[in-house]
Amino acid sequence: MAKKLSKRLGLKCATGLVLGAAAASFLAPTSADASLVLVLSEPGFATVTVPDGGTGSIHYLLPYGDFSADITIAKSNSPGNPTGGLISLQSNFLTNTSNHAATLSLSVADVNFAAPTTSDTNLTLKSALGGTFTSSTSSDSIQYTSYADAANHPLTNLDSSPNPAGVTSTGSPLLVSPGGNAEAFSSQTSTTFTRNGLYSLAGLTTITLSPNNSVISFSADTSTGSGIGNGTPEPASAAVIAATGGFLMLRRRRRA
Repeated sequence: MAKKLSKRLGLKCATGLVLGAAAASFLAPTSADASLVLVLSEPGFATVTVPDGGTGSIHYLLPYGDFSADITIAKSNSPGNPTGGLISLQSNFLTNTSNHAATLSLSVADVNFAAPTTSDTNLTLKSALGGTFTSSTSSDSIQYTSYADAANHPLTNLDSSPNPAGVTSTGSPLLVSPGGNAEAFSSQTSTTFTRNGLYSLAGLTTITLSPNNSVISFSADTSTGSGIGNGTPEPASAAVIAATGGFLMLRRRRRA
């Protein structure tokens, strides 16, 4: 029964590090109390929605569809700090484990942003993406778009509706690998966003990787206001490594 359920969800049996009860809570249905949401989608597999359980942070370790990753982390600072709102997404050693090209959509969304704590209604919506094609071909690509909704709707269906009406979005350049190892990439875009009160934020990452273990690591930020998200994030940041509790170092030793 468990194997059938895993197959329907597009999940492979976990053979590496899995945090038992914590992993089970990651896969629980979205509740009314949940705010930050991570959505994983790939054609041919059932969409998986992962709520944060009210913590403002999601650590996802299980494989999904044709992809595996050491860890994927989503974070939010809702309702924000004095200078602005921020949501972020990081994925370390995301790998296409299939024998065909595959496309994965990862979206992160949260609501009830009130920052920055000023009377300004016109804000700057910023989008920043950075990372490395660790092992790739010239057909591999990544694209990241940031969204802000003045109506404060939860933008949790971007995988199927990437251009929602009435929602502000940044530009989304398609970054294509030239092929090879350790090919770095980065992009930053911004636009003006008008808020009327509480608002929601979201970010959509679309990744296409060639077959047979093409690998990418990336970090992406969506932010509003001044002083947040100005720099391009680095892949495999200290936050990712700290969150794994040294798992990445252990994994490398076992591979050696």
